Amino acid sequence: MSIISMLDKNAHPIEISEVSKVVSNALDKAKNLSLSNEISIDEYYKVWSERLSEFDFYSDIKETFKVPTFINGAIHAFESFFLRHSNKRLRVLDGDFMYHEIIWRLPALGGAEKLNENNPIKTGDCFIVSLPFSKNGNVNINISQILEDCTKLNVPVLIDMAYLPLVENISNLTNQDCVEDIVFSLSKFSKGLERVRIGLRLQKKFVDDPVGAANFIGMRNNLGVLIGNEVLQKFPLNYPHIAFKDKQHEVCKKLGLTPSDCVIFGLGGDEYSAFERSGVNRVCLSKVLNS
Repeated sequence: MSIISMLDKNAHPIEISEVSKVVSNALDKAKNLSLSNEISIDEYYKVWSERLSEFDFYSDIKETFKVPTFINGAIHAFESFFLRHSNKRLRVLDGDFMYHEIIWRLPALGGAEKLNENNPIKTGDCFIVSLPFSKNGNVNINISQILEDCTKLNVPVLIDMAYLPLVENISNLTNQDCVEDIVFSLSKFSKGLERVRIGLRLQKKFVDDPVGAANFIGMRNNLGVLIGNEVLQKFPLNYPHIAFKDKQHEVCKKLGLTPSDCVIFGLGGDEYSAFERSGVNRVCLSKVLNS
């Protein structure tokens, strides 16, 4: 199989054999547990917090965002955010996760519009943004001014950090007053985990929305929580980046791509126009990195 045929337009996690072994061991462990066995949110948050502390930005939010909840992947938190603000207009940056615009087409929601200099944030909006940014996988997307405007206009914000395991670091996260939710996921950590739905939502205070209510009454994915804990106890949160950064650079050099901050992506010129995403030719390398 040629390298070119292994490239993909869509984002997929790398299949990491050592992670798959930990998942298999966790599944064996689960066979000996009752379905009623559960890991407490305090235990779960402790493991996540220790791993998040490996990133510089976490010191900016650790003392403010202290209310954790289990989530079934990042989408679970998105939907609760959308429901809480269904009377508002959703704003997204061009090239962000298409799911947001798709779900906002539902008649019960207030519609979605791209945010740009000709159509800025306004009172009555809500805003969701991925960091690292879904469009190109990069961490320096300069959202500080947007967040400052959101704070001034009382615009609620969700920050989606589902791609965090794919980057080396995020140095800071300022202008957080408008931010209600910060969301993390293991779906891009290693192939297969996206099917288990493992995530964490952090907030400043308890919110009685569908996610908060489900957590309060114990409706949670115990198997996903068990697997997530096992994985995070064994590996740094950015293990995919640590393990495959050098190969990403080698592959990008060979193919004439620019390495993205996210280890699974390379960014290409006109010859990669088939991979175009909102003006950026973002090429997923996961199958090549795993070969």
